[in-house]
Amino acid sequence: MLELKALLLTQGMHGMVSQVEGLAKALNLSYKHQKIELKPIWNLFPPKISPISENLVKNRFVCDCKVIISCGRKSVIPSIALKKRLGDQIFNIHIQDPKVSFKHFDLIISPQHDNLRGENIINTTGAIHYLTKKEINDYSKYLGIEKDKRKELVAFIIGGPNKYYKYSEKQIHDLFNKVKTLFTPDKYKIIVSYIQDLSVEIPSPETLVTVRNTIPEYKMKVNINSKPLKRKMIEVLTTLTYENENKKKAKGIFQIKYATVIDILDLEIKKDELEKIVLCDLQIKIYPELEKKFLTILREAGLPDLKFGKKIDFESLYKARLN
Repeated sequence: MLELKALLLTQGMHGMVSQVEGLAKALNLSYKHQKIELKPIWNLFPPKISPISENLVKNRFVCDCKVIISCGRKSVIPSIALKKRLGDQIFNIHIQDPKVSFKHFDLIISPQHDNLRGENIINTTGAIHYLTKKEINDYSKYLGIEKDKRKELVAFIIGGPNKYYKYSEKQIHDLFNKVKTLFTPDKYKIIVSYIQDLSVEIPSPETLVTVRNTIPEYKMKVNINSKPLKRKMIEVLTTLTYENENKKKAKGIFQIKYATVIDILDLEIKKDELEKIVLCDLQIKIYPELEKKFLTILREAGLPDLKFGKKIDFESLYKARLN
C-alpha cells in the first residue's frame, strides 16, 4: 500500500509547527517540514490582496507530497498556489482562519472561537498539538504523575516574545506566581525540608541512667527563625530542644534544627499573613514529620521507650504572641 506523505508549510514558529505536525500524526501521514519565507515586499500584504503565485516565496521548494498542511498567514498563498498548479493531485488543508475564500482549500481546520462555518470546515476545541496519549504516558514519570494519587496538574504555556509584545524574566516569574496562587489553596509552597543540625550529647553512662530516670522532667521547647532568600523564597529554621531545666541533675543535650525553604506564591501578601505562615501554618504542617524524626533519633541514641508529652499547639502560641 502506497504511504501518503504530507508537506507541512509554516513560518517555523513552534506554535504553528506543533499544529501541522499534530494533524499529520493524527492522520497517520509521514511528513516533512518546509519553512515559508516570503520575499520582503510581500510580507507587507495580507493574503487577501496578494497574487496567487509561487514566486512570492523567497526560496522555491519541490512539492512531492499528496497532502499539503499549512498554518499561519505566510503559508496561505503558497498552499493555494500549489493547489492551483497541481489541482486534484494534492489535497490541501489549512489550520486556522486563512482570511481568504474558503474555496481555495479542500479542508480548513479552525478552532471554535474563530466562528468559521462551511462545508469544508471542521471546528476544534482549542488548538491541535502533536502530543499523543502514548507520549504522555511514556513521560508521566518525568512529570511526576502517579495515577493512583490522582494528582491535579495545571499546564501553563507562554508564547514566545514577538513583534507585538515582549516580556522580561521578572514579568514571567510574577505571572507564573499569580497563576500558581489561583490553583494553590495555601499562599506558599514547601520547596525543600532537611535536618540542618543535630545535637545529641550523653557524656557518660551515669548521665544516660539519670536521663532515663528523669524523663518526666524533660520538656520540649521550640524556637523559630527565618531569613529571606531570592525570588520571594524564605528559609525557616525550626529548632526543637528537649531539655531538663533542673541544673542540679546530670543531663543530656538533645536538639534538632530543621530547615524548610518555602516559596511565597502570593506576591501581594501582607506582613501579618506572612508572619502567620512562618510561625503557625508552616509549623503545623511540618511538625508531625519533624517530631517523628527527632523521636526516632533519640530512641536510637539510648532512650528506646521515650515518648514525647503534650503536642506543641502552634496556633495557640501564635495567638498568645499577638496578645
